[in-house]
Amino acid sequence: MFERFTEKSRAIIVQAQDEARRMGHNFVGTEQILLGMLADSDNAAANVLSERAITLEDARQEVEQIIGLGTGFTDTQIPFTPRAKRVLEIGFEEAKKLGDEHIEPNHLLLGIILEDGGVAALVVKKLTNASDGLVESIYRQLSGPD
Repeated sequence: MFERFTEKSRAIIVQAQDEARRMGHNFVGTEQILLGMLADSDNAAANVLSERAITLEDARQEVEQIIGLGTGFTDTQIPFTPRAKRVLEIGFEEAKKLGDEHIEPNHLLLGIILEDGGVAALVVKKLTNASDGLVESIYRQLSGPD
C-alpha cells in the first residue's frame, strides 16, 4: 500500500514513527499519525486541521493526557496498531472511491475521522469547534477548486 502514498503521505508516516519514538512508545497508533500530519505541516491535511485551530502542541498535549508516555524503549521497526492499520486502509478506500491513484494526506485524515474510534479522532473532536463540517471540507479540498 505504501507505494501508492504520495511523498507527503510518506513523510507523515515517517514523522508518525518519530512521534512514537519521542513519546517512548513501541507502536504507531492513530494518534501518532495525527501528530505526524501536524508535525509535517506542509500538507493539505495539516492545513485543514490548522483552519480549525488544531496545533501540534495542543494535539501532543491531548495525546499525552490520554495515553501517557511510554517506557522509552523503542525498536527500530515500530509496528502499527490494528486501529492505525484500519486508518490507512480507510484512506486507501477513500482514494479509490474518489478515483485518486495516490493516497494523499487528506485521505489519511479522512481515515482518522471515518474510523472514529481511535485516539486521533477523539483528539480532533476535542480540539475543534467545527468538527461537523470537517469531512465535507476535506472532500471539497480533494475534489479540487470549483
